Amino acid sequence: MFFQRRRLQILLSLLVIISSCLFLGGQLLEGEPEPAVRADSQLSEAIFLLRHNYVQRLEERPLLESAVSALRSEAIRRGIGEVRLPTWTALPKQPGDEGLARVENYLVQVSSLDPAKLPREQAVYIAISGLLEALADPYTFVMDPKAYTKFQESLHTHVYGGAGLELEWTKGAYVVFEVAPNSPAGAAKIMAGDRLLEVDGIELAPPGKPAVTLHQARALLVGEVGARINARLQRAGAPYQRTLTLAKYESRSVLGRMIGDTAYGEPRVGWIVVNSLGEESGREMVETVALLAKKGAQGYVIDLRDNVGGYLNAAVEIASFWLPSGLPVVTVKGREANRSKYTIGAHRNNSSMVVLVNGRTASSAEILAASFREHGRAYILGDRTFGKGSVQTLYDFLDGGGFKMTTATYLTPSGKTLEGRGLTPDHAVDVGQGRDEALIQQDVLQLCRELWRKDPTDP
Repeated sequence: MFFQRRRLQILLSLLVIISSCLFLGGQLLEGEPEPAVRADSQLSEAIFLLRHNYVQRLEERPLLESAVSALRSEAIRRGIGEVRLPTWTALPKQPGDEGLARVENYLVQVSSLDPAKLPREQAVYIAISGLLEALADPYTFVMDPKAYTKFQESLHTHVYGGAGLELEWTKGAYVVFEVAPNSPAGAAKIMAGDRLLEVDGIELAPPGKPAVTLHQARALLVGEVGARINARLQRAGAPYQRTLTLAKYESRSVLGRMIGDTAYGEPRVGWIVVNSLGEESGREMVETVALLAKKGAQGYVIDLRDNVGGYLNAAVEIASFWLPSGLPVVTVKGREANRSKYTIGAHRNNSSMVVLVNGRTASSAEILAASFREHGRAYILGDRTFGKGSVQTLYDFLDGGGFKMTTATYLTPSGKTLEGRGLTPDHAVDVGQGRDEALIQQDVLQLCRELWRKDPTDP
């Protein structure tokens, strides 16, 4: 997930709304029976933003017609009879501001029929949602004030309400591989290597087969601060119970550990899990590699599985650690112009590396993987990635609602788009949800041994 954030230019929005009101006022003076539009309509704001900021130019007629259709359907669903609804005639091919004003008037008329069933404030967002359905863009959507407030709260990175556990599926169970020291799990003396068997009565693996996905298992361990969860775990074959009170704690987006046994001919590998791309991910990558290097890492696996992205600048910072300065990482292709981002700094690391991905690797995480491959730095292992190559921008509505809109696409260093395509790995590895993590690591270690031996300059 990558997006930018801008505050809506209130003055320009007000000008658009006032223009609509003036048009409607003129119509009323000429004898039209349509009521005036209240100045708090967000429909004008949405159209204004789409006209000037959406990733491509749009034909407005199908959008406005879709808004009307959504209003009619929702009114009927809420018990406002179809015969009571005002008539609607098709818009011209190029409706412009006149078409927008007609839709706004229709919205006012429909919401005035039975405000208890369809309040004006809800009708506005129903209309905008219907309008956006015509885009067929899953990443462009509107949020009312309540939903937008929750959405904004979810964007605060690195501080979570949760238990403080990182899990992996191995040896037929969900096993703890990391415990945040200042978390509820740390305070409860839960340790790496313990098995998590059950959360609030939900059995995670009965017996030896995952009942829930890794994503679902992680979701059971987060929630409202102060909420309690009951966890049943196992250590060295002995079960034990813990009641954890979810709390805020500092969480790293980059975690590292050593794998591989030289006694069996395996390389000593630093396995680096990048859960997300946040504000501190670049710094955490530098710290993690330094720690693993001290432990004797001969090469590295950058594990981007289940990483749905984050800040594009974080991807650039991580790429800058592994690649020479001045190389292109991504090109952001906007509606009017393109801009490229390049590696920066002097933190180059020449150690051997591979990148591990799966079907939930998306957005800026895909860009990061593509930059390594296209610059000849690393092979990609795993499964085809998700294929999200678009950039979203957040806009604030005047009433406290919000609008998330696709405003650009991004291209890999060689100019390829990822949207709907994703990345096909150089070497396939079975990284399916139900597969034992130990087996995945064995496959990756075997490939590392083969791939790194091909280049005599590699360790």
